[in-house]
Amino acid sequence: MKIKKFNQFIEDKVVLESLFQEWKETANLEDLIKSLNESYLEEGLEDLEDEDRELTSGEKAALARDFQILTDAQLAAMYLRAKEKAEEEDGKYTNMIHGIEGFIDKDKEGAFSISAAALADAIGVESARTVQRTISKFKNLINGVGETSGESLYPKIKKIFDIFSSTKDSDLANLASEAIQDVSVTTARDAHAAQGERAKELSVARKENNVKLGEKVYSLVNALRGPFGLTKAQNSAISKIAKELDLDPEYIKKAYKEYLKDKNLLSDYVN
Repeated sequence: MKIKKFNQFIEDKVVLESLFQEWKETANLEDLIKSLNESYLEEGLEDLEDEDRELTSGEKAALARDFQILTDAQLAAMYLRAKEKAEEEDGKYTNMIHGIEGFIDKDKEGAFSISAAALADAIGVESARTVQRTISKFKNLINGVGETSGESLYPKIKKIFDIFSSTKDSDLANLASEAIQDVSVTTARDAHAAQGERAKELSVARKENNVKLGEKVYSLVNALRGPFGLTKAQNSAISKIAKELDLDPEYIKKAYKEYLKDKNLLSDYVN
C-alpha cells in the first residue's frame, strides 16, 4: 500500500510539473514580475501621517540619523505639538511659537491645523517623516506609553523629554521660535505632495497587478482542475506561483480570491 501511494505521489508530481510548465509558457509571467517589482519597490510611500505603520529598516536607520542632528529648538517645537496632541487640544501650545502663523493651515471651520510637513518647513527639518515620528515618540512618553514596537526611543529623546517636561511651556515656545524659518520655505511640503502623488500612482498599479495576478492563478487552477480536482488544483496553483514569483502564498491567495469576487466566481473558491 505504501509503495502504491508513493508511486501515485510521484506520478502526480510529474503531471503537476508538466502542466505547470505548459501553463508557464503561455502565462507571460515576465511582464507581471516586472510590474510587481516596479509597484512594490517603493512600498514605503504610504501616507506620512500614518503613525501605526511599521517603519522599514531603512526608514528606521534614516530616522535615527536625522534625530541625532535635530536642535533643541526644533525638538521643543515638536514636543509642544506632541503635548497638544496628547491633550487633544490642537494649537494650544504650537500657537505660542512666534512666527508659526504662516505655516498653519486652517480647516473649513477655521480650526487650527498644521501637518507634519508644514511643521517641518516651519522649523527647518527636511523630512516630514522625521517630524511626524518624533512627535509620536514624545506623545508616547507624555502618555506614559514609552517605547513600542513601532516607536523605539533613543537616549537623546528620553533625556530631552525629562528636561522639557519640567520646563515652562512659554519658555519652550520661545526656544522653538529660534528654529522658525521664512514662510517661503516649502521643501518638506513639496516633497510630501510629490510623494503623495507617487503613492496614488503605485496604489493604482498595485490594484491592476493584483487583478492580473488573480487571473494568472485562476488560469492555472483551471489547467490543473481536471486531473487533480478543485481543492488540490487551487492549493497547487497558489503554491507554484508563490514560489515562481517569490511571494507570500497568502498574498497570492488574496489576489486570487479578489479576482474571483470581481468576476462573480467565488463559488470556485475553496477555503
